[in-house]
Amino acid sequence: LDSLHLQLLEHDEDARSNISHPMTDEELRSMFPDLDKLGTDYAVLSWPSVAVDITVIILGLGVLGLGLAFAKLGWVLGIFFLFFVALGAVYSGLAISTLTQEALRRKIAVTNYADLGFAAYGDSGRLTVVIVQFVFLAFVLVADQLVAAQSLQQVVHSQNRDLCLVSANVVIIGVMLGFLQIQDLSHVTGIAVGGIVCIIIPLCIYFSEISEQPERPETGFPKHSDFDSFSNSLATIVFAYQGQTFFPELIVQMKKPSDFPKAVTSSIGVMTTVYLIAACVSYHLMGGAAEFIQTFADDEDGHSAKTTVASVALTLHVLAGYVISGNVLNKKLYSWIFPEDNGRHGPAPKHKWLFVSVLTLLFCFIVANIIPSLNELIGVLGATCGCLLTWGFVSVFSLKFLKGMPLWQTAGHATVLVLTIVFMGMATYSTFKNLVDSLRDEAHPPFTC
Repeated sequence: LDSLHLQLLEHDEDARSNISHPMTDEELRSMFPDLDKLGTDYAVLSWPSVAVDITVIILGLGVLGLGLAFAKLGWVLGIFFLFFVALGAVYSGLAISTLTQEALRRKIAVTNYADLGFAAYGDSGRLTVVIVQFVFLAFVLVADQLVAAQSLQQVVHSQNRDLCLVSANVVIIGVMLGFLQIQDLSHVTGIAVGGIVCIIIPLCIYFSEISEQPERPETGFPKHSDFDSFSNSLATIVFAYQGQTFFPELIVQMKKPSDFPKAVTSSIGVMTTVYLIAACVSYHLMGGAAEFIQTFADDEDGHSAKTTVASVALTLHVLAGYVISGNVLNKKLYSWIFPEDNGRHGPAPKHKWLFVSVLTLLFCFIVANIIPSLNELIGVLGATCGCLLTWGFVSVFSLKFLKGMPLWQTAGHATVLVLTIVFMGMATYSTFKNLVDSLRDEAHPPFTC
């Protein structure tokens, strides 16, 4: 009955808004007389397919900055914090699974992350989560826009031509305006998988280029590091593991929700392996000069084909994530701008969806031209909204909603909450400071070539 109930609520926002308390089976059937006619097609996902979905959602921009993070942290702290944050990501996934299944057991409708906030703290909890989710997703789109535009610049540059950032942003906006008209995410599954494949190409080319250096730099404990660099590097690692807000939606679509821990641990294991290889190879070959994996070397006599291929692949990878995240943000904006259409079956009217898409892309265009420093932007996101969504909310909701936990579990959630607060305070200050310094040092004013 839970899966039938959730299937109906997934397509009926008006009905969902009427559910504000745990309901019995009889109450559900009286509210939804056609419930039994829906079938059981909603819960169809196996845990291996969910593990792939999690990897597709999370593995993305975060991998590009790990070499730079290791350059600031060194081998010992870099590897330690990579595994420590990976362990924290597993904790977050398991806690979200427990919260979701407990809410369903109490007959509380859960189809997304914000519903966990409602289960613990009512409407105020849901609103708080929605606001933080919206801000996080909006600025992740800005990061996608910025990487895509800068990668396009490299593609053009490799052909002995110039393209300024403003013009590159305009081209990306034009491309994305077409892709964002896809309203059904099931139609972009191939794009998502292709995007993951595309990230492998620039990584391999980058490592191939830097391995050709005649001398190996020294590695170990960084000789020149400071508190701000340390905090920003740690925030970069944290950002690489963020994306847990989609977990409840995956859990309720599983054939066996109890298998979700298998999906979480396996996907985090795969991502950690990829991250460790990318960070260690980059730091080993570049040492303290390791940088954000986005700029590819050009030959003095010309521009190599490898540079063109790597930049094209990176652009395609980012655009794949841009399409998925943009679709999610569009739906949320649409529900706010056109509330009269909430509960509507089928796709939204094309002219309304186009209007929302223009608003989304206009925001990305403006902010991407104002904040052209990707590493600092990712650091701020990881330190603020990302930390709240990954650990802050999860620990608070667990302490509030899960009654009768053993003492060790309560202590564990409380410890996570304290560590999250400490890290957020430390990292937010440092990452914002680095962002402001980067903007102050920017050579070109915004919206100029």
